[in-house]
Amino acid sequence: MVQIFYSGYGLLGLAGLMVLRLLRPLLRRLPSRYSHGLDQRLDGVPQGLLAAKNGQQRLWVHASSVGEVQAALIILEALAREVPGLQYLLTTTTEQGNKVARLRLGEDIPCLMAPLDVPLLVRKSLERLQPDLYICLETELWPAMLRESRRSGVPVVVLNGRISQRSFLRYSRVAGLMSWLLQGVAGVAAIGQEDGRRFIGLGVAPARVRVCGNVKSAAVAPPGGTARAHYRRLLQLNREQVFICGSTHRGEEALLLQVYQQLAACRPVVWLLAPRHLERLAEVAELLYRAGIGFDYYSTLEKGGQRGHAVVLIDTMGELAELYSVGAYNFCGGSLVDQGGHNIMEAVRWGRPVYYGSSMADFQGPAAQLEAAGCGFRVEDGEALAALLLHHQTDRKAYQAACLQAEALKSGQTAIVQQQLALVKELLQPEA
Repeated sequence: MVQIFYSGYGLLGLAGLMVLRLLRPLLRRLPSRYSHGLDQRLDGVPQGLLAAKNGQQRLWVHASSVGEVQAALIILEALAREVPGLQYLLTTTTEQGNKVARLRLGEDIPCLMAPLDVPLLVRKSLERLQPDLYICLETELWPAMLRESRRSGVPVVVLNGRISQRSFLRYSRVAGLMSWLLQGVAGVAAIGQEDGRRFIGLGVAPARVRVCGNVKSAAVAPPGGTARAHYRRLLQLNREQVFICGSTHRGEEALLLQVYQQLAACRPVVWLLAPRHLERLAEVAELLYRAGIGFDYYSTLEKGGQRGHAVVLIDTMGELAELYSVGAYNFCGGSLVDQGGHNIMEAVRWGRPVYYGSSMADFQGPAAQLEAAGCGFRVEDGEALAALLLHHQTDRKAYQAACLQAEALKSGQTAIVQQQLALVKELLQPEA
């Protein structure tokens, strides 16, 4: 039955691919969010993309969007240091993820948009690239890639693996198919115990699952706090406290504006506001205009412009994880509205507490870890967030205690990258 379902999936995908190829001239006119890397998505990995292997081993690394790319960069940096001589291809499924990857990796590693998950297209891409290992980050469980990799004898490993409760319930509706597809997964480095149990529940052999922690929390600040010093200069900060609201969604900015106004009424505060989706910038700007709040765009300051306001609207991608370094109060969005939250480990790694709302369904494990450590703070609404931040403004002992707990948590994360790296090295069998 599952093979019949997969055959149907392949036929539907092939029909859709043929239609999209016919419509290619029209698709090129769509906004870049939809048309970016169109040929790569419709034609697959090009022939001769990488130099001849000549005894080298080749890794295909897939990271869906910006968050997964950040994790992939940590893994790639460690691999380059400990296993020199490997060849790499990095693919993403979003324009923003692709741009961040290309910016950070330059010409060193090809960064493409992933081919559509059509069996024929995936098979052709695997034949052209001939990878020795396929690495996917977090929850990129695409049926054709899983099945065709197994057929081609390419081991698949999931790093920084996580499956939210919502995703698990969705996958469970096709439990037989998922079990059949996941039988070929050679290893999973799960973020938490619950993630590991969910992978096993979907069909990954228990012996192939190990819980390693979140690699994103293992990325430490550069020596000497160079990131913090860089962003303080760029933002032209003096003695102001910095309130950062990252990855915000519709409905959150209005609540956070009130929080900012309460904080700013007590002492000078610079507010950095980073909407999750850049296409909402005009909407957020309009909200600030209506409230009579002047602001600067981050890109203007990046180009050397002078900051004229206490509010900065982040209009670039790929900066947020490092920008958290200057925050005194770091709030992670998608949590005061029903979006399941966003990555709170990116913020806590700078030795500062992190704040978030009650909607953390996609990050329950990290939230529980931070709350148990005393450096993660969950609030019910904007009023509760304002009250907590005002408390931390006035009770410096309580705030410093939370900072110390964040530092202690960070210092215990150094083994995470090594554990995930060990799984990769075990699967990279030496060439004969």
